[in-house]
Amino acid sequence: MSFDRFDFEQQLIECWNITKDIKTLYEAVGDRDPAMSQDEIMNVLLGLESLYELKFDKLWHMFETGIREKAIVSKETEVDN
Repeated sequence: MSFDRFDFEQQLIECWNITKDIKTLYEAVGDRDPAMSQDEIMNVLLGLESLYELKFDKLWHMFETGIREKAIVSKETEVDN
């Protein structure tokens, strides 16, 4: 599968969603009545860990593919051409 720099950029943005997801959990912990149990919070955190492990793996794969296919080039490579 081939990726371009725009696909790579979109995946970077996807990974940045972790901050929104943490804020959502923070708000849920503080605003929910009754409050979330420790077990519920831990399950959400484990889910976030698994989800973001997948997202970062995908991002890394896109990065490696982009380098290999020269869709992502370094400044040194640009200067050489």
